[in-house]
Amino acid sequence: MSCDMLSPMVGFAQIWLPAPIKAPLGPFSYLWLFANALAAFFLAQVVALKAFPTVFGYVLIFVVGGLASITYGLINEGSLAAAVVTLLVFSLSAIAPLNRLFKNSRLREGLVHCNRVIKSTEEAISQAADHVSAELGKYTQSLELAHPFNMQRWAIEGILRVAQSQNELRTKLEADPKFARIFAEVEANWSKDDQDQNDSGHLDYIESLSFDPFSEIPDGLPEAQVKELQELKSAHRTFLREIAKKLSQDGDLAAEFEKIVAERGGHRLLVEINKFKKKNTSSS
Repeated sequence: MSCDMLSPMVGFAQIWLPAPIKAPLGPFSYLWLFANALAAFFLAQVVALKAFPTVFGYVLIFVVGGLASITYGLINEGSLAAAVVTLLVFSLSAIAPLNRLFKNSRLREGLVHCNRVIKSTEEAISQAADHVSAELGKYTQSLELAHPFNMQRWAIEGILRVAQSQNELRTKLEADPKFARIFAEVEANWSKDDQDQNDSGHLDYIESLSFDPFSEIPDGLPEAQVKELQELKSAHRTFLREIAKKLSQDGDLAAEFEKIVAERGGHRLLVEINKFKKKNTSSS
């Protein structure tokens, strides 16, 4: 920027204000470049004196700043005047009042405070990222643990809906002989493929009954996972109690439900539900 102060400020060589203004500064471009170059050299001093002891900081400032001014002006610009101008701007940045400003105790305290704020912000961001990662891991583990329990609960609800539908249909057939006769004729005309497809549809959700939600919790699991599994098992037992209570109140529905489960190999599930049914019956 110091070297560019020697360039004629015409056309796109001058400084332009950004969009949406898009207006050239004209002669004020020299002032803009000078102010920015001066501020850049001054900030370089702030960084050097903050990163190194005072003696080494000043040596670094003058050696690197002086060499950079001379080599850039002579080699890159090919102009002695460019080197002189750059050295002049560099020298101005190292004398009062900027130098006194940098030595001001309030400025130093402000810089130290800013550095602390930056470090504490970085630490907070890092801790937040670790916390989010840990919570996502816990959420994933929770889904893995809850999946077999929720699948079986979904299957039991599906079987109950089928049993209720069949029970309602049986009641309608018993109440209307004409409707029962027509239904029997339609059912007799069903193709075997349709019947097989219907059976396979039942198997889709009944297969999940093979999972035993009351099996022992494996050894070696973290305490948090053990607690979560115990809560899931407790919630599942509550769900089975509600199903058992509903079945205890309707004998026909219970018969249809047990028939469907027994046909699909859900004997263990029937045993568990019947235990709750007996408790419900005795309590009522």
